[in-house]
Amino acid sequence: MRLPNYLTLAPSGFFHFRLRVPAALREAMGRREVRLSLGTRDRHTAQVSALALAQRYALALRTAQGPTMPTREEIIAQALAAAAGGRLMHKYKIDLPGLCIEVNNARDHRAAMEVLQSLPRALAPAAAAPTPAAQNLTLREASRKWENALGPDVPAKTRMQMRGAVHDLCEAVGSSREMGTVARPDLAAWFALLRTRGLKTPTLANRQSYAKRFFDWCSASGYYAGDNPATGHIRYGRGEKRAHATGRAAWRALTVAEVQRLYRPDVLVRMNLPARWGALIGLYTGARVSEVAQLRTQDVLTDGVPRFRITDEGAAQHLKNAASAREVPIHPDLLALGILERLAEAQRAAGLRRQLLLTADAPRAKVNGAGDWLSKAFGRLLKVHGGLGGGDEERRLGFHSLRKTVVQELQQRGVTAEVRAAIVGHDLASEHHQKYSTISPLDQRLAALQTLTYGLDLTALRPLLHEPA
Repeated sequence: MRLPNYLTLAPSGFFHFRLRVPAALREAMGRREVRLSLGTRDRHTAQVSALALAQRYALALRTAQGPTMPTREEIIAQALAAAAGGRLMHKYKIDLPGLCIEVNNARDHRAAMEVLQSLPRALAPAAAAPTPAAQNLTLREASRKWENALGPDVPAKTRMQMRGAVHDLCEAVGSSREMGTVARPDLAAWFALLRTRGLKTPTLANRQSYAKRFFDWCSASGYYAGDNPATGHIRYGRGEKRAHATGRAAWRALTVAEVQRLYRPDVLVRMNLPARWGALIGLYTGARVSEVAQLRTQDVLTDGVPRFRITDEGAAQHLKNAASAREVPIHPDLLALGILERLAEAQRAAGLRRQLLLTADAPRAKVNGAGDWLSKAFGRLLKVHGGLGGGDEERRLGFHSLRKTVVQELQQRGVTAEVRAAIVGHDLASEHHQKYSTISPLDQRLAALQTLTYGLDLTALRPLLHEPA
């Protein structure tokens, strides 16, 4: 069995304890490492002793307990008292801050004494160095300063969620509490409270990330000293993420039969003209609702392969991540329905002004962003006119279902993950993919999209897409 990194075996057969001194402390201690003989050839005794010593050294080096850490003499006295009480014949434990020494017999006791006697006096805890005092701000005052410091690049919905999380934290911990008095137990109690309210792990993980960003900012600004107290409370593992992605909270794809029913002329006509185009673009590109709604006339490129450019170059445009920036070839069905004519109509209406492709005056929700109006319009179409998306569905249905429909249809037709990711703007989330893969060429993306066949009545749909708005 491989020895722990803090335990070494000398040629003499005796085990030694070895600890590398942190670089920041080497000058003060005058050494790069600590090496002590454990005085035993027994492997088990040496491992127990070395582990206890490693914990004791780590605790001393961190000075986490400050003046409450016992001295070497106090530790030895406690060990002798415990040994005398057990007459060296019974098991006993020595519980110390950050350390538990377990002794099972006289041999373990002798090994423990050897280890404890070997502790250098230089590491006996002195008064802890004073922590730099932060400015005495209350939680309420710090949260207000933090909100004012949030940049304009933070989307409105994210800003609202971040503010809501920190406000809730302030209410739970106490808005009048000084920042310096807030510690990990306060955050743990807050997360426990959120659990009792029925919040699930994904939501708690988001709240934790917002609280962490708040304390990071406070620390950088000099309003909080010490480690971030918001870290490490919520664990959102892969298994739970997978369960969330496949449970009732997940979006489901539409079947081809449902697409045909939803996109019948007598059903699609229930939407206004911009929403009709938005629903069709989503069906043939898999783009997110915000990406479709914020398309500008200059984002439709007609040189070479006609394509949509998904970008955040515009003043009001936002993307989810770097992988979202892409070019998506225009499906032949969209060309047959007259998407380029729609572009010309939008350009004539705009004159020299730049405007959105779908509508000149799409209402932009303060919270949900550019795609709010399109998402709501498509949701109404699903529930009211399409007979889909009711409360009894196993999974959610909405505009995002079009994205999942495109991905699954391409997957069923054998389109590779790299090409699918290039079309819908997915991040493959793999260092090796990013390092060794190339961006899918435009002609490959076009060939993949051409495999999407929904069987829509394009001749009957086309007149609905060019009537006056």
